[in-house]
Amino acid sequence: MMTYIVVEGVSDEILLSQVLANEIHQDALKVRAAGGESSAISKARTLLAIKEFPVILWVDADSYDDSTITSKRGELAYLLSQAADESRYLVLLAKPTFEKYWLEVPDLRAEIVTNNQNDEAEAKYEPALLLQKFMRKKNISAKALLRGKDLEPLRENEDFKKVLAFVKNQASIIGHVHSKAGALSSFNAHCSSLTKPSRTSTPPGPAISFAAATPACARPPSTPQV
Repeated sequence: MMTYIVVEGVSDEILLSQVLANEIHQDALKVRAAGGESSAISKARTLLAIKEFPVILWVDADSYDDSTITSKRGELAYLLSQAADESRYLVLLAKPTFEKYWLEVPDLRAEIVTNNQNDEAEAKYEPALLLQKFMRKKNISAKALLRGKDLEPLRENEDFKKVLAFVKNQASIIGHVHSKAGALSSFNAHCSSLTKPSRTSTPPGPAISFAAATPACARPPSTPQV
């Protein structure tokens, strides 16, 4: 089943779509920008409750304080828990904002962050501001800025590792469900063929109990727990 990543902004979607291109091309993943945090939460809840897709809600922490971030993550998880079981969603917070991932790409950081102390401070605490200033100065779009850059190092980022693990786990769950459904279907077909009355006449004699003759159909085959 497709896993959805819901983010706030278009630039967030652009970055993820390129870093996770392999998973997207394999139809394992889709990335959608919602246009703000509240819209992202609403979209994630809709995908979980109505569409029944597994969801990764990935938004800005808007803070550098760990206790504040932990509290916010708990609040978001609670909102999603009202729409689906906790195994079906993942909440990630970008500390302090999503633009920090752009600056974790060595090629981009070398281009954007100079030896200036102000740049270093903004890269840590206000990466969105630094990235926006650079893009305005160069008059360049997000897509153009990423063109030709090696984004592979981001896949080693802990948040990206969590995403890849979640997507793999969801695919595994669906695989088990399909396997279980297939086994049950085969079982039902087998039992049906055994218990279906014959069209040919049978000589008089004692009645034969089909249930007794086919004890294997007393219960479905066991399948691994999902």
